[in-house]
This record gives sequence, C-alpha cells and structure tokens, in this order.
Amino acid sequence: MNNLKIYRDHKELPIWNYKRILQTGNFFYMISDYDGHEQIELPEDVSLEELFAEIQSNMSVDINEKNEDMIKHSHIERCKIQISLYASLISVIQTKQKQKTLCDQLNIDFNNDDLNSLLSEIRMPKGDDLEKQKEIILEKIQKLENDMQSSLQNMEKEDPESEDFDIDEQIINVKIGLEIDFDEKTTSLHQYQLYIKALLNKIEQINKLNKNG
Repeated sequence: MNNLKIYRDHKELPIWNYKRILQTGNFFYMISDYDGHEQIELPEDVSLEELFAEIQSNMSVDINEKNEDMIKHSHIERCKIQISLYASLISVIQTKQKQKTLCDQLNIDFNNDDLNSLLSEIRMPKGDDLEKQKEIILEKIQKLENDMQSSLQNMEKEDPESEDFDIDEQIINVKIGLEIDFDEKTTSLHQYQLYIKALLNKIEQINKLNKNG
C-alpha cells in the first residue's frame, strides 16, 4: 500500500476502525483503507500500537465500558416503538370492527384479508374474532409498559455483575437512544464520543425527572 495514511488522533480515526482494533487486536486498522488482509511494511519509527494507546489516553469519554443506564434507556426506546406500532394496530382493528358492523347491517360480505396480511407481517396471531385480537394486542402493550416502568425504576442502579463490554451493542444502543443513524466508517471516534455524551446527558435528565416525578 503506497502513500500510507495513518490515523493519528480521535478526530481522524473512524469508529469502525476503532471497533475493529478492539475486536481483532489488529493495529493495522489504524491505517486508512486497510482491508484486514493486506501485508504492510511500516517505517521503523512508526508504532501503530503506541498511536492507538495515545488516542485512548486522550479520549474525553471512556467508551470501553458497559453502561447499564445506556442499555436500559435503549430498551425503553424499543418499547416505545413497539407500543406505538401496537397502538396503530389497535386503531386499524377498531376501524375494521366498524366496517364489519356496517357490512352486517347491509348484509354484505366482510373482508378481513388486509388486516390478516398486516398481522402476518409483524408475526401476530390471526383470527376472525376482532375483539379477541384487540385484547391480545392490549395485553402486549401492557407488558411493554410494565417493562418500561421497571427499566425506569432501575435506571440508576448499578449492576455489579454486568457482562463484558460489547462495542457493537453499545453502538446500537447509542443509535436507538438518540433516535439517529450514522455511518461507522465516516463517523470519527471524536464524533462518536459526542454522541455518547449526548445520550448520557439525556439519560441524566430522565433520571432527574423520575426523581422529581
């Protein structure tokens, strides 16, 4: 590889490269466009491992640890998305109930294929009894709301036996928690740290609201 471009600080190093170094121990990911297989000869005065260690020592946020609050917040956001989906589904079922009532009054056939197709897409059990179908979904909403409440109540509790740090899981939690998406290959480690700060600040505000609520 000619004209080596070596990442020398956290504003240059993409989070994807940082992740690959953590996962593989291969410090050649400190080099731009390294594909994981290419043989590279480095100048004698260059130590990729030392550069990586220096970047880590200068980081403003320690991202190499599992943050239980971040995981719980991500779970809460997932629950909110599911509840919103199920609430929309309840509205659809209520509309179908009105249609069925009208069809019965006019003595015409009632077609439920569109609802059954929708239920199949989200892997929900199908049935002809619309009221029972609605009750099943309401039970799922109640379970999600209970899960959310449990996570909120335990948001500030430490887990002394937390599992090992997984940066892939952390990245997913950051994306869900901030309701954003980003390209890991073009997002610098510095920018990723700012995302983590923003999420931790968001969680802190939620904790304060829970205390005062």
